[in-house]
Amino acid sequence: MAGFSRQVEALRLGGAASINPGRYDEAEVIDLVAAFNDYHSRITDMIRREKEFTGNVSHELRTPLTAIKTSCELLEEDASISPKSRARLYQISRAADNMIELINALLLLARAESTVDIGPVRLAHSIDTALAPFLERAARKGVSVTLDVNPDLQVDVNRSALAIVLSNLIDNATRYTEHGNIRFSYAEGSLYIEDSGPGIPADALPHVFERFYRADSTVASARGFGIGLSIVKKICDWYGWPVQLDSGPDTGTRVSLKLPLANTNQQDVTPN
Repeated sequence: MAGFSRQVEALRLGGAASINPGRYDEAEVIDLVAAFNDYHSRITDMIRREKEFTGNVSHELRTPLTAIKTSCELLEEDASISPKSRARLYQISRAADNMIELINALLLLARAESTVDIGPVRLAHSIDTALAPFLERAARKGVSVTLDVNPDLQVDVNRSALAIVLSNLIDNATRYTEHGNIRFSYAEGSLYIEDSGPGIPADALPHVFERFYRADSTVASARGFGIGLSIVKKICDWYGWPVQLDSGPDTGTRVSLKLPLANTNQQDVTPN
């Protein structure tokens, strides 16, 4: 195989060197077309296998979640269940719903198809929904939660993707804040989530969105796997939602998430 096509073939096999510019004859171009066709065939096959894999995984995950939902619905019909047990049952059912939504959203992201499912969503409602699983944790610590967002304010987003982002950000805020307050507000196109937690050291701040990264000198080092904020960053980058985290030791943390306001003439896709 001649020089040009050989360089392309080396790239396909994992070579790191760039293609050397130069003059190439017609035979080189023919070989190059063959190399590109082979590369395209391999990429197409890889995408097909990935879609099959993500589809199979999502199906396997949905099956037990559907069983949980069905069991919850049957138990809800049992009049002998105490109010306390019924409240726990509701939490289980709601957690299953959240997991199903998470699976669907991640599957869409994996297939790069999620940008089509965008519409107006009531931001305060989305925050309320994402907050629900974490309110008991905050209450145990005596941490108050303030939601200062207009109930009628709508943002133009993918609802499931926003739910994942909010859930991870709220998980962080309630996990690491031991006292004080967590506040949600919206101003000038951005959602702000502010907490009175221990903060993040300056040397750790540039790395917080990296996968598996955990700051060693904060409360965060004792818990979690360091993937929540990397998921947040990936989703925000995909949808074009600029996200920024400002923090410092003993000063708390402030996350800003820029979300586009919705056209009020559009139909609201927030679930009732």
